[in-house]
Amino acid sequence: MQERDTNSCVVRRIGVVQAIGPAEASLLVNGKTISIAAAKLAAGTNVGAAVSWDGKYWKPEPAERGS
Repeated sequence: MQERDTNSCVVRRIGVVQAIGPAEASLLVNGKTISIAAAKLAAGTNVGAAVSWDGKYWKPEPAERGS
């Protein structure tokens, strides 16, 4: 029986919020601007925030220490 590889690669999508409108938001992800439904941003997210996709929402990244 072959042993199963338990290592898996997880890709994190990280972006920066460029604009937030009533229905739509713009993010810069991997050098490209994408439009998403504003409802997919976690509550309280502001323009300029670094965000990451958790599979359901774009949530703010924790602030880096020492900045």
